[in-house]
Amino acid sequence: RGYADDRSDLVTVSPLAAALAAVARAEDPPFAPPTLVLAGERDELDLAELESFWRHPARAFLTRLGVRLPDDEEPADARDQEPFCLDLRERAALVRTLVGARLAGGGFPALERVAADGVLPPGALAALALGGPEADAEALSTALARAPAGGCSGVVEIAGCRVAVALAPPAAALWVAGRPDRARDHLAAWVRHCARGALGQGGETLLIGRGALVRFAAWSDADAARSAMAELVAGWRASAAGPLPFAPETSAGLAESLAKGLDEDSALAVAERAWQAEPDSRGQAGEGRDRWNLLAWRGSSPFAHEDALDWVRRVWLPLTALRGESEALG
Repeated sequence: RGYADDRSDLVTVSPLAAALAAVARAEDPPFAPPTLVLAGERDELDLAELESFWRHPARAFLTRLGVRLPDDEEPADARDQEPFCLDLRERAALVRTLVGARLAGGGFPALERVAADGVLPPGALAALALGGPEADAEALSTALARAPAGGCSGVVEIAGCRVAVALAPPAAALWVAGRPDRARDHLAAWVRHCARGALGQGGETLLIGRGALVRFAAWSDADAARSAMAELVAGWRASAAGPLPFAPETSAGLAESLAKGLDEDSALAVAERAWQAEPDSRGQAGEGRDRWNLLAWRGSSPFAHEDALDWVRRVWLPLTALRGESEALG
């Protein structure tokens, strides 16, 4: 139990709400315990951890500190409620399960087996709810067949760090359950593309999602891939001293502003507004309102200083140089 406002008699019983209220009142800069610097001396790293870091740098930073935040709060009796439709998270999880089954060499699991997991609505509604995810999974599986077969494994020794790579087939493709238009998914595909290039697999990498795909062009040589990979590792290491001034969607917008010819101050101002944006009609808010970012940045902003520009130039601009336009899946 914690007070949500020192000037109010209102009380919240939510630990998360109390923590975020405390963050909103804090005047201190983003925290970075001195002991965390030791984590930056690690010389071994899995590619999956590097991918997770660039998907959400603030969450990765706090996770390295041992911070855990609960899942989105649900009613106490949520498990006793019968679902009548799938929410976006459940639909995406079901699509991943279906595509995984197809990639493993089998067909889609039977309706009864999926329903037994308790995700689908009861009775006749189950088949109706399964139809959409099955269609998405079928399209994704067909698109994945375009990618070169085979996995990718090895160790990339770069910037004093050994990055272990273990990508299941097809290693040349990353697929997502939704549309492939989110910056964090592009960054995850970029991490994979850099690793493959550094290991000598210089072909293109595909980011495949519902209804579209994005291609990352083949590397000119392994040295170029290693250089880009080194920047990704450098960002991960820099987060040992504090949260990295980089947020996928906002940083992508910052790069776009620079590409349009805005001067640095104006581009940062646009990024700051996007970071703090209120929820729109679809409930989409700026990344500064994300609970992990709220906790990591404690009321300050990664776009209040020029380091944000530096990381955009080091990571996002090289990505856009090899990324093609989104293509519709036929």
